[in-house]
Amino acid sequence: MNQPVNITYVSNAGVLIEFPHQKILIDGLCQSNTPFWKSTPAGIKKRLLEGLPPFDRLDTMLYTHHHSDHFDPGSTAEFIRRHPETAVIATQAAISQLKSHLPAADDYNFIVLNPPLHGKESYTAKGAAIQAISMLHDGQDFSGIQNLAYLIELDGQKVLHLGDAMSIDENYAHLDLVAEEIDLLIASFPNIGIPAHRQRIEKYIRPRKIAVVHLPDRAMDRFGWIAATMKSYQRVKNNFIETIFFEGPGDSLIL
Repeated sequence: MNQPVNITYVSNAGVLIEFPHQKILIDGLCQSNTPFWKSTPAGIKKRLLEGLPPFDRLDTMLYTHHHSDHFDPGSTAEFIRRHPETAVIATQAAISQLKSHLPAADDYNFIVLNPPLHGKESYTAKGAAIQAISMLHDGQDFSGIQNLAYLIELDGQKVLHLGDAMSIDENYAHLDLVAEEIDLLIASFPNIGIPAHRQRIEKYIRPRKIAVVHLPDRAMDRFGWIAATMKSYQRVKNNFIETIFFEGPGDSLIL
Protein backbone atom coordinates (compact mmCIF):
# COMPACT_ATOMS: atom_id res chain seq x y z
CA MET A 1 0.00 0.00 0.00
CA ASN A 2 1.29 3.47 -0.88
CA GLN A 3 2.32 5.71 1.97
CA PRO A 4 0.49 9.04 2.34
CA VAL A 5 1.64 12.05 0.32
CA ASN A 6 0.82 15.48 1.79
CA ILE A 7 0.10 18.41 -0.53
CA THR A 8 0.11 21.85 1.10
CA TYR A 9 -0.87 25.10 -0.61
CA VAL A 10 1.72 27.87 -0.38
CA SER A 11 0.70 30.71 -2.70
CA ASN A 12 -0.87 31.36 -6.11
CA ALA A 13 0.18 28.18 -7.99
CA GLY A 14 2.70 27.15 -5.33
CA VAL A 15 2.49 23.83 -3.49
CA LEU A 16 4.68 21.77 -1.18
CA ILE A 17 4.61 18.04 -1.93
CA GLU A 18 5.73 15.86 0.96
CA PHE A 19 6.47 12.33 -0.14
CA PRO A 20 7.45 9.88 2.62
CA HIS A 21 11.17 10.43 1.98
CA GLN A 22 11.38 13.66 0.00
CA LYS A 23 9.99 17.21 -0.11
CA ILE A 24 9.43 19.06 -3.38
CA LEU A 25 8.31 22.68 -3.65
CA ILE A 26 6.74 23.90 -6.91
CA ASP A 27 6.43 27.65 -7.66
CA GLY A 28 6.71 28.28 -3.95
CA LEU A 29 8.53 31.62 -3.81
CA CYS A 30 6.79 34.27 -5.89
CA GLN A 31 6.28 38.02 -5.77
CA SER A 32 3.57 39.02 -8.21
CA ASN A 33 3.97 42.27 -10.11
CA THR A 34 0.21 42.76 -9.87
CA PRO A 35 -1.81 42.38 -6.65
CA PHE A 36 -4.55 40.57 -8.60
CA TRP A 37 -2.44 37.41 -8.25
CA LYS A 38 -1.14 36.26 -4.90
CA SER A 39 2.43 36.45 -3.68
CA THR A 40 4.04 34.18 -1.12
CA PRO A 41 2.84 35.47 2.27
CA ALA A 42 5.53 37.02 4.47
CA GLY A 43 5.09 34.41 7.19
CA ILE A 44 5.50 31.49 4.81
CA LYS A 45 8.46 33.15 3.11
CA LYS A 46 10.13 33.55 6.51
CA ARG A 47 9.57 29.87 7.35
CA LEU A 48 10.92 28.86 3.98
CA LEU A 49 14.06 30.96 4.26
CA GLU A 50 14.71 29.74 7.79
CA GLY A 51 14.02 26.12 6.89
CA LEU A 52 11.29 25.72 9.48
CA PRO A 53 8.67 22.93 9.28
CA PRO A 54 7.10 21.98 7.01
CA PHE A 55 9.83 23.50 4.83
CA ASP A 56 12.75 21.86 6.61
CA ARG A 57 14.96 19.47 4.64
CA LEU A 58 13.61 20.68 1.30
CA ASP A 59 15.14 18.47 -1.39
CA THR A 60 14.07 20.10 -4.65
CA MET A 61 12.50 23.34 -5.88
CA LEU A 62 10.74 23.31 -9.25
CA TYR A 63 9.64 26.36 -11.19
CA THR A 64 7.23 26.09 -14.11
CA HIS A 65 8.27 29.43 -15.66
CA HIS A 66 9.72 32.82 -14.82
CA HIS A 67 6.61 35.01 -14.43
CA SER A 68 6.56 36.92 -11.16
CA ASP A 69 3.41 35.23 -9.84
CA HIS A 70 5.27 31.90 -10.05
CA PHE A 71 8.93 32.78 -9.47
CA ASP A 72 10.81 35.38 -7.42
CA PRO A 73 14.55 35.20 -8.22
CA GLY A 74 15.53 37.39 -5.27
CA SER A 75 13.95 35.35 -2.49
CA THR A 76 14.86 32.09 -4.23
CA ALA A 77 18.50 33.20 -4.35
CA GLU A 78 18.35 34.05 -0.64
CA PHE A 79 16.92 30.61 0.08
CA ILE A 80 19.68 28.91 -1.91
CA ARG A 81 22.38 30.90 -0.09
CA ARG A 82 21.04 29.51 3.17
CA HIS A 83 20.24 26.02 1.88
CA PRO A 84 22.76 25.14 -0.85
CA GLU A 85 21.87 21.45 -0.57
CA THR A 86 18.50 22.09 -2.26
CA ALA A 87 18.39 21.52 -6.02
CA VAL A 88 16.57 24.01 -8.26
CA ILE A 89 15.01 22.77 -11.51
CA ALA A 90 13.57 25.33 -13.91
CA THR A 91 13.59 26.83 -17.37
CA GLN A 92 16.67 28.55 -18.79
CA ALA A 93 15.01 31.96 -18.32
CA ALA A 94 14.33 31.32 -14.62
CA ILE A 95 17.80 29.90 -13.89
CA SER A 96 19.45 32.83 -15.69
CA GLN A 97 17.56 35.29 -13.49
CA LEU A 98 18.46 33.29 -10.40
CA LYS A 99 22.15 33.21 -11.28
CA SER A 100 22.18 36.99 -11.67
CA HIS A 101 21.46 37.23 -7.93
CA LEU A 102 24.25 34.84 -6.94
CA PRO A 103 27.90 35.83 -7.52
CA ALA A 104 29.09 32.23 -7.13
CA ALA A 105 26.24 30.58 -9.03
CA ASP A 106 28.35 27.58 -10.03
CA ASP A 107 28.54 26.56 -6.38
CA TYR A 108 24.86 25.60 -6.38
CA ASN A 109 22.80 22.75 -7.81
CA PHE A 110 20.87 24.33 -10.69
CA ILE A 111 19.33 22.12 -13.38
CA VAL A 112 17.95 23.61 -16.59
CA LEU A 113 15.34 21.49 -18.35
CA ASN A 114 14.69 22.62 -21.89
CA PRO A 115 12.44 20.24 -23.84
CA PRO A 116 11.15 21.42 -27.22
CA LEU A 117 7.56 22.58 -27.39
CA HIS A 118 5.30 19.61 -26.64
CA GLY A 119 8.37 17.52 -25.90
CA LYS A 120 9.58 15.96 -22.65
CA GLU A 121 12.83 15.92 -20.72
CA SER A 122 13.41 13.63 -17.75
CA TYR A 123 15.50 14.05 -14.64
CA THR A 124 15.87 12.00 -11.48
CA ALA A 125 16.22 14.00 -8.26
CA LYS A 126 16.99 11.91 -5.18
CA GLY A 127 14.79 9.09 -6.39
CA ALA A 128 11.96 11.21 -7.76
CA ALA A 129 11.37 10.70 -11.49
CA ILE A 130 10.58 14.15 -12.88
CA GLN A 131 9.33 14.72 -16.40
CA ALA A 132 9.30 18.30 -17.65
CA ILE A 133 6.74 18.73 -20.44
CA SER A 134 6.87 21.90 -22.54
CA MET A 135 3.34 23.24 -23.02
CA LEU A 136 2.05 26.43 -24.59
CA HIS A 137 1.47 29.11 -21.95
CA ASP A 138 -2.08 30.34 -21.52
CA GLY A 139 -2.87 33.68 -23.17
CA GLN A 140 -1.91 35.00 -26.60
CA ASP A 141 0.36 37.63 -25.05
CA PHE A 142 2.53 34.89 -23.54
CA SER A 143 2.97 32.59 -26.53
CA GLY A 144 6.75 33.02 -26.34
CA ILE A 145 7.02 32.04 -22.66
CA GLN A 146 8.34 28.56 -21.99
CA ASN A 147 5.99 26.85 -19.54
CA LEU A 148 7.00 23.51 -18.07
CA ALA A 149 4.43 21.14 -16.67
CA TYR A 150 5.97 18.65 -14.24
CA LEU A 151 4.99 15.01 -13.88
CA ILE A 152 6.55 13.68 -10.67
CA GLU A 153 6.61 10.02 -9.70
CA LEU A 154 7.89 8.80 -6.35
CA ASP A 155 6.91 6.06 -3.89
CA GLY A 156 4.21 4.79 -6.22
CA GLN A 157 2.39 8.13 -6.51
CA LYS A 158 2.15 10.46 -9.51
CA VAL A 159 1.51 14.21 -9.39
CA LEU A 160 1.13 16.48 -12.43
CA HIS A 161 1.46 20.27 -12.09
CA LEU A 162 0.47 22.16 -15.24
CA GLY A 163 1.89 25.58 -14.41
CA ASP A 164 0.13 28.03 -16.73
CA ALA A 165 -0.47 25.57 -19.57
CA MET A 166 -3.13 26.59 -22.06
CA SER A 167 -6.10 24.24 -22.17
CA ILE A 168 -5.97 23.20 -25.82
CA ASP A 169 -5.92 19.78 -27.43
CA GLU A 170 -2.42 20.17 -28.84
CA ASN A 171 -0.94 20.51 -25.34
CA TYR A 172 -2.25 17.06 -24.36
CA ALA A 173 -3.23 14.91 -27.33
CA HIS A 174 0.22 13.36 -27.89
CA LEU A 175 1.09 12.61 -24.26
CA ASP A 176 -1.16 9.63 -23.34
CA LEU A 177 -1.46 10.96 -19.79
CA VAL A 178 -4.47 8.76 -19.08
CA ALA A 179 -2.16 5.75 -19.25
CA GLU A 180 0.04 7.34 -16.55
CA GLU A 181 -2.77 6.86 -14.00
CA ILE A 182 -2.05 10.19 -12.33
CA ASP A 183 -3.04 10.44 -8.69
CA LEU A 184 -3.24 14.23 -8.47
CA LEU A 185 -3.54 16.98 -11.05
CA ILE A 186 -2.61 20.49 -9.88
CA ALA A 187 -4.22 22.98 -12.25
CA SER A 188 -5.21 26.63 -12.43
CA PHE A 189 -8.85 27.55 -11.88
CA PRO A 190 -9.96 28.02 -15.53
CA ASN A 191 -9.35 24.30 -16.03
CA ILE A 192 -12.26 23.65 -13.67
CA GLY A 193 -14.44 26.70 -14.22
CA ILE A 194 -14.77 26.38 -18.02
CA PRO A 195 -16.75 23.33 -19.22
CA ALA A 196 -14.58 22.68 -22.30
CA HIS A 197 -11.47 22.68 -20.11
CA ARG A 198 -13.02 20.15 -17.72
CA GLN A 199 -13.80 17.95 -20.70
CA ARG A 200 -10.15 18.04 -21.77
CA ILE A 201 -9.07 16.94 -18.30
CA GLU A 202 -11.44 13.99 -18.44
CA LYS A 203 -10.40 13.10 -21.98
CA TYR A 204 -6.64 13.57 -21.81
CA ILE A 205 -5.59 13.24 -18.14
CA ARG A 206 -8.32 11.64 -16.01
CA PRO A 207 -6.53 11.98 -12.64
CA ARG A 208 -7.78 10.47 -9.41
CA LYS A 209 -8.02 13.90 -7.76
CA ILE A 210 -7.61 17.56 -8.72
CA ALA A 211 -6.21 20.44 -6.66
CA VAL A 212 -7.21 23.86 -8.00
CA VAL A 213 -4.69 26.70 -7.65
CA HIS A 214 -4.02 30.18 -9.08
CA LEU A 215 -7.31 31.69 -7.93
CA PRO A 216 -7.04 35.50 -7.78
CA ASP A 217 -6.77 37.39 -4.52
CA ARG A 218 -10.37 37.47 -3.30
CA ALA A 219 -10.16 41.17 -2.37
CA MET A 220 -9.00 42.03 -5.90
CA ASP A 221 -11.39 39.77 -7.81
CA ARG A 222 -13.32 42.54 -9.52
CA PHE A 223 -14.35 40.21 -12.38
CA GLY A 224 -15.99 37.68 -10.05
CA TRP A 225 -13.82 34.84 -11.33
CA ILE A 226 -13.85 32.95 -8.02
CA ALA A 227 -17.64 32.95 -7.75
CA ALA A 228 -18.06 32.03 -11.44
CA THR A 229 -15.61 29.12 -11.09
CA MET A 230 -17.32 27.77 -8.00
CA LYS A 231 -20.78 28.10 -9.58
CA SER A 232 -19.67 26.25 -12.71
CA TYR A 233 -18.05 23.48 -10.69
CA GLN A 234 -21.06 23.04 -8.39
CA ARG A 235 -23.20 22.17 -11.42
CA VAL A 236 -21.08 19.10 -12.20
CA LYS A 237 -19.36 18.17 -8.92
CA ASN A 238 -21.38 14.98 -8.40
CA ASN A 239 -20.33 13.64 -11.81
CA PHE A 240 -16.81 15.03 -12.00
CA ILE A 241 -13.42 14.09 -10.62
CA GLU A 242 -12.95 14.77 -6.90
CA THR A 243 -11.74 18.36 -6.71
CA ILE A 244 -10.24 20.43 -3.89
CA PHE A 245 -9.86 24.20 -4.13
CA PHE A 246 -6.68 25.69 -2.67
CA GLU A 247 -7.25 29.30 -1.76
CA GLY A 248 -5.82 29.90 1.72
CA PRO A 249 -2.15 29.23 2.49
CA GLY A 250 -1.95 26.04 4.50
CA ASP A 251 -4.87 24.37 2.74
CA SER A 252 -3.93 20.74 2.22
CA LEU A 253 -4.91 17.30 1.09
CA ILE A 254 -3.53 13.80 1.53
CA LEU A 255 -3.13 11.28 -1.28
